[in-house]
Amino acid sequence: MFEDKMAEFQAELNQTASTARKSPTIAALNTDFINCKVFVCNGLSVLRSEIDALRNNVDRIETQLRSKILLLHGVIEQPGVITCSRVVSVLATKCKVPSLTTNSITASYRMGKASKASTKPWPIVL
Repeated sequence: MFEDKMAEFQAELNQTASTARKSPTIAALNTDFINCKVFVCNGLSVLRSEIDALRNNVDRIETQLRSKILLLHGVIEQPGVITCSRVVSVLATKCKVPSLTTNSITASYRMGKASKASTKPWPIVL
């Protein structure tokens, strides 16, 4: 849309410059407009490429982070008990990982909200 409007304005400016008596003011305005258009278009091109690069980096980082998660099912929800502490106790007893501490886990959360209608506990992401 931006490029279309710029092209339309440039066409009008060229038409005015050709029908006018080639006044130095319109010719200078035409030159300034062309220079401004080139500058803005180059700037937009650079911004587009930077946005694409940033999007690729974010995708790469998110993929890398997702590769290091553990999903636990069947851990019963207990009101007032912190999820991380509950996970450590379950893993220490059921999976025989006694050296595991809450400091070993970067983040833990349930993948939903507890509700009275639900009979199954929500999975936990580590």
